[in-house]
Amino acid sequence: MREARPDRGSRGARGVSLVLLVCAAHAQTVTGRIAGIVQDTNSGPIGSAQIAILNEQTGLRWNCSTDAHGIYGAASLPSGPYRIQVTASGFRSAISLGVPVAVAQTTRADFILQVGTVTEVIEVTAASPLVESTTSAVGQGVARDRIQSLPLNGRIFSQLVTLAPGALAAGAADSPEGASGAGARSPIGASVNGLPWSGTSYMMDGVINKEPQNAFINIAPPVEAIEEFKIQTNNPAPEFGFFGGAIVNLTMRSGTNNFHGSAFEYARNSDLNARNFFAANRAPYQSSQFGGTIGGPVVPNRIFFFADYQGLRLLNGQTFTLNVPTLNMRQGLFAPAEGFGPVFDPDSGAAPFPGNRIPASRFDPVSARVAELWPVPNTGGITPAASGPTCRRRSVPACSCANPTTTALLLRSR
Repeated sequence: MREARPDRGSRGARGVSLVLLVCAAHAQTVTGRIAGIVQDTNSGPIGSAQIAILNEQTGLRWNCSTDAHGIYGAASLPSGPYRIQVTASGFRSAISLGVPVAVAQTTRADFILQVGTVTEVIEVTAASPLVESTTSAVGQGVARDRIQSLPLNGRIFSQLVTLAPGALAAGAADSPEGASGAGARSPIGASVNGLPWSGTSYMMDGVINKEPQNAFINIAPPVEAIEEFKIQTNNPAPEFGFFGGAIVNLTMRSGTNNFHGSAFEYARNSDLNARNFFAANRAPYQSSQFGGTIGGPVVPNRIFFFADYQGLRLLNGQTFTLNVPTLNMRQGLFAPAEGFGPVFDPDSGAAPFPGNRIPASRFDPVSARVAELWPVPNTGGITPAASGPTCRRRSVPACSCANPTTTALLLRSR
C-alpha cells in the first residue's frame, strides 16, 4: 500500500498592496491613448477644433486641439471609460460617451461636425472598431470582468495568457523559487509563438515584473486588484525595448470618485479529488484564498486610494513510495528469502547467528530506538535494494534499506 502524507506543516502566503494615485490636470500613468480625426459633412478636415476628454470614473480632464488636417491625439490616459466633447466655431458640438481606453492600446474616435452654433450638441454613440487601424501590434486585451469570472486554478493572472492565439501553458507552477505561483497546481507561464516560456515578459504599471535569471514573475497581484492587461504577441511598440514570445502589460486598479470594495474567499478541498492509483488513501488537500479590496476618493477629482489584501492557507498532501525495513528485519531476522546471506556474530569468532536471527538482547539500545522511528511497510511484495538485500515499500518522507553494514549497528558487544 501507499499512503498520502501532507507536506511538513501547512503552507501559508499572504499579500498586501496599497496604491495611492495622485492626479492633477494631466495623467501621470501611461496606459492608453485616444486619437482620431474631426471633419465636416463634406469630409473636410476641421482645424483648431477643441477636444475635451473626461474620465467618467475619476473626473480627470485632458484638453487638446486638432491640427490643420483635423487630427488630434491624447496620450497617457488611464484605462477606463471616457467622455469626449468636440467644439469648433461655426459647428454644432459633438459628445461621445463611454469611449473605452485599454492598456497599451489606441482607441480611435472620429467625429463629423454639422454646421450650426456651438451651443447645439449632438450626442455620438461610441462603438468599438472591428479592425485595429492605429498600430501594427498584434495582441489581445483581457478586461477586469473576464479576469475575475474565468476559472483559474490558483487564481494567478498569468494563466490567462493562454487566451491569446499561439500561447500554451508552460513553465513552473507552485515553486519554492517562484513565490508568485503559490497555490497553483498547473504552470503559470506561457510559451507564445513557439518560443520558450522564459521569452514572455511581464510588466506591471509600466515596470518590468520578471526575475531575469529564472524568468519567474516577481509579483502576482490578486486578480480582484487588476484592472486589465494586454498580451502583445507580435510587432509591439518601440517603447518596450525588448521582445521575446510576448509582452504582458498589466494595469492595477485605482480609486474613483465613488467608494467601492469587495470581499472574497475561494475554498477548495479533496472531497471530490480522485485517489492516486497506487495510494492507499486520498491525499489531503485544503486551500483557502481570501481577502478584499477597497477604493475611493481622498480629494474628489484629484486624489484617490485603492488597497487590496489576499491571504492563502494551503495544506497539500503528496504521495511517496520509498523502501523501509521489512517486519522480519525489524525483529532481527535477516532471511535468505529476502536476499540476505549469513549474518556473523563478531563475539563468537565470526560464527553465523542461528537461523540468521540477531537476538533482541544483542540489539544496541540506541540503534533499537532509532529503528522504532521507521514506519512499518504498507504495500505487498518486496523490492531489491541497490546493495542486494530487499526492503518492503512504504510511503514516507525519507527512505533507507537495511544491509550487512547497517545490521552491524544493531549489535551490542557483550
